[in-house]
Amino acid sequence: MDTLNLYLKDLEKRIIPENSFKIGKIELYSYEDIQELFLKNYYDLPFLKRLNEIKNICKIKQN
Repeated sequence: MDTLNLYLKDLEKRIIPENSFKIGKIELYSYEDIQELFLKNYYDLPFLKRLNEIKNICKIKQN
């Protein structure tokens, strides 16, 4: 694997904050769930599109 690909793989793992999505004390999505969405479910999408998809899911679950 070339240097750029290694850098991007590392960036993918670090781009998500290491905390769960919570409203008050209620956890809507764990860090692990968000990471799975980002690294597996939406892997084919560009970074920003993945983040927007996860953001939309969190908004829907919040309501």
